[in-house]
Amino acid sequence: MTDFPTFFAKSHTYQEAWDEITEKLKSVPAGETVLVVDADGLVFRTASASDTRSILVNKKGFTKFKQYNTRTEFKEYCKEKGFEYADFEIQDQRDAEDVSFCLGTLKRTIKNLKEKFNTEHLIFFIGGVGNFRLTLPLPVQYKSNRIGMSKPTHLQACREYLLKWYDTYMIDGCESDDLVVGVTQYITHQTDKKCVAWNIDKDFTQSLLPVSYYHPVDGVVYDIEGGLGELHEHGKGVKGSGLKWLIGQLLLGDKIDSYCPKQFFRKRYGERAFYKDFKDLTTEKEVLERWVEVWRKLVGETITFTDYTGVIRNHSWLSLAELYFLCCYMRTSPIDDMTFKKLLNQYGVTYD
Repeated sequence: MTDFPTFFAKSHTYQEAWDEITEKLKSVPAGETVLVVDADGLVFRTASASDTRSILVNKKGFTKFKQYNTRTEFKEYCKEKGFEYADFEIQDQRDAEDVSFCLGTLKRTIKNLKEKFNTEHLIFFIGGVGNFRLTLPLPVQYKSNRIGMSKPTHLQACREYLLKWYDTYMIDGCESDDLVVGVTQYITHQTDKKCVAWNIDKDFTQSLLPVSYYHPVDGVVYDIEGGLGELHEHGKGVKGSGLKWLIGQLLLGDKIDSYCPKQFFRKRYGERAFYKDFKDLTTEKEVLERWVEVWRKLVGETITFTDYTGVIRNHSWLSLAELYFLCCYMRTSPIDDMTFKKLLNQYGVTYD
């Protein structure tokens, strides 16, 4: 989802970008590395780092402000002094360094990536307009929680810099994440090149094929085995890969993208329960059979709700699963028409 298409940059559909890239790849020598970059994540991190954020606080009815680094810091101050937090008005404050410094950081980051992976072959994907998920008839619009959110000061400048100076594709009709997953899989399994994705989005690890990605926060290249995948405890939550991670997102939703089928559950069911139910399963068929069993118990056979446009929607357990599958499944090519029903059929899971 984006509020800022770039006026001078050509946008691409999935098919248009795919056709151009597959043709360009023919000129890349065998054995060389291609780095596929989630540019939305890259520019957001870079632009955010150039901002210094704080809050301005004043007691209601007064005009004198005092600055604090964070709301948490101010809450602790209130607790220490015995003040009521609700008695104060708070304004967000954002101070940005000069845009030239921000763009210089972006340029150095890309230079460092080229050196780290010993490659000149980088492909950047950045979000455009018309993401089909935005029109899915959900109770709450997909990614609507991001509407009106404050964005880093130099985010647009970073986008335009990438689009002007690097091999960057602005993608319309879907998410840039779809292409990061799809192109990485294509290069890895259908060409004689090596491929690593630059990625910080958890959706990438749902890949059902083996792929590698570099996580900029960890500074580590991770190899995903794909297929069945795995689950592991991470702090108070759960992370994973492959099919297990995909169906976990389908079952529990993603608050960051504002889709969450848990509102239809007839009893409480969270990450810990999911981990317990699925971590030890050893085949894709077992995973999907268990998923159907758990889902039907949680949502029942029929579900009715009003979507975000005000239309009443009636679903079976399967059609509701299909709706949320469209939210979480990353399309791996322009012609990828995978549905949840097709996934069940692929592994011989009966569900009628």
